[in-house]
Amino acid sequence: MLSRAAENLYWLSRYLERAENTARLINATSQVLLDLPRGAQFGWDNLVQVAGLAQLFQRAYPESNEANVMDFLISSQRNPGSIHSCVKYARENCRVIHNVLPREL
Repeated sequence: MLSRAAENLYWLSRYLERAENTARLINATSQVLLDLPRGAQFGWDNLVQVAGLAQLFQRAYPESNEANVMDFLISSQRNPGSIHSCVKYARENCRVIHNVLPREL
């Protein structure tokens, strides 16, 4: 296998893994929110800090509330680690090496 194809396969899997991990982080946070007692406060900035994207988030959004954090982690074009961005990058890597991949994939 050509090294370029191997590199694209590697990054394809890394991007998909990052998207899955971000989705799991969001899901786990949603489960925690369901179990919090009434009136308890949740710091949405903690979720961005766990993802290691606090500085990037602060530059893009003025306030760390649920809507901004979810937008940033799921669909923001300004976040290269968002689920949308990761799937887009994985798809691009797949497109580049489509002739190497099995037809079923």
